Amino acid sequence: MRTRMSPDERQEQIVETARRLFNQYGYGAVDIEAIRKSAGLSRGGFYHHFAAKSDILARLISAEVAAQAQEIAVLPLRGAAALQALLGKGSVHGGADAGVLATISERDDRLIYLGYLEQALHIHLRPLLVEMVTAGI
Repeated sequence: MRTRMSPDERQEQIVETARRLFNQYGYGAVDIEAIRKSAGLSRGGFYHHFAAKSDILARLISAEVAAQAQEIAVLPLRGAAALQALLGKGSVHGGADAGVLATISERDDRLIYLGYLEQALHIHLRPLLVEMVTAGI
């Protein structure tokens, strides 16, 4: 018998299932069928929450960048030190062994990744940078 979850809980379950599969097999080798079966969902149950695998990728990237932004925001740093922290911590996506990027090997998938990364950086890290610049850095 399947456990009844709220839509947010079910989406989180799908995302975490996908993350585990991406880490194990690589983003390109995992299809929606593998994710939905591993999550114990029907096709309709899966598509009720996500229209495509890339939607899950966008969610993973956003979560990674949001976590970085939160780490930076709570640092007791100001001025140039705060800017250095933003640039240092905000660049985890620059390394191929960090986060979901490590699971992506195909060129087209990397281009999709970069588009979602740009959106996530704009949403989560840009406000920190604007705050620093406004404060006079």
